Amino acid sequence: MKKFGRIACLSFLLLLFCNIHAWSIEERQILSKNTAVTFTSFLDYPPFSSNGERPGEFITIFQPFFDGFSEAYDFRSHYDNYGTYDDLILKTVRGEIDIILGAYFESERYNGIDIIFPALIVNPVSLVTMPDNGLQIKTKADLKNLKGAIDSREHFSDYVKNDFENYNIESFDTSEKLYEQLFIGNVDYILTSRYYGAIEQAKLGIRNMVRMSKNSLWDMPLFVGTSAIKPRGKKIAKMIRDYLSVNKTAIKQKVEKALIEEIRKADEAAIGVVPPAYVK
Repeated sequence: MKKFGRIACLSFLLLLFCNIHAWSIEERQILSKNTAVTFTSFLDYPPFSSNGERPGEFITIFQPFFDGFSEAYDFRSHYDNYGTYDDLILKTVRGEIDIILGAYFESERYNGIDIIFPALIVNPVSLVTMPDNGLQIKTKADLKNLKGAIDSREHFSDYVKNDFENYNIESFDTSEKLYEQLFIGNVDYILTSRYYGAIEQAKLGIRNMVRMSKNSLWDMPLFVGTSAIKPRGKKIAKMIRDYLSVNKTAIKQKVEKALIEEIRKADEAAIGVVPPAYVK
């Protein structure tokens, strides 16, 4: 019996040693130089991030974080932008992608993602109206008796989408159709995230023909996220928290600068664009 007990004890200690050894190997692999780390983000949500016009091109205002974090830990890094955005979220949960940039807090879409504070940037939702429609909208309560519209392609957080249900809002699949409804008077207002709205208005050549509220009606912070269920994701999350604790101010400033630059490029590209001739 004593012999059996010693064998059981030795087996337990051996198993414990093997687990610790495996854990330490994994940790060294994650922390070692030239570890390959994969990032992803929105595929169709400029200026935050989107696939470019050329094959394999990916444009994102989160590039300063992407570069700075990779350099700080000597990582080899690259983007994964293959599949749908929901595919990329699931790949992040499974640990096939290490980091997702631009995730919303407490949104069902990101279940299984460890949301890392603080946010890299805030995505404000603003009100767009025609300058001459005479509407006096100062608070969300003023929207109750009006008709609104949104772009179905926008990425809204759950708490914003849930709040939309309190209003008479219709969604449209293209910017052309969305803004046509405003111009011809079928809707009183459009709700759009300020920066995405600015990009889409520039593409249509109507930036100076509509009015966008200076104050936001909702704010949607955008965070970095990793897998909440994979050991590798948890370790990288700790490294990100350590990195942001020192560099958050500088990174936020660089991300905001990149955002302003993308909107400037959109405005520059829109010079000479003939606005659509919306007719009711």
